Amino acid sequence: MYALGRQIRIMDRSQVDTIVEALSEHGYGLRDLVERIVSSDAFAESVDTRVSN
Repeated sequence: MYALGRQIRIMDRSQVDTIVEALSEHGYGLRDLVERIVSSDAFAESVDTRVSN
């Protein structure tokens, strides 16, 4: 929620599932979590929205 600046939406579910799956394969490290969040489409869209406002 903090990274996106909004609540998680139902349309974010597939991205969340992908991130969780990748984390489980890499030991649930914080660095992996942050990298996957900031490289997600949801994060990119939230940054674009905040910059254009």
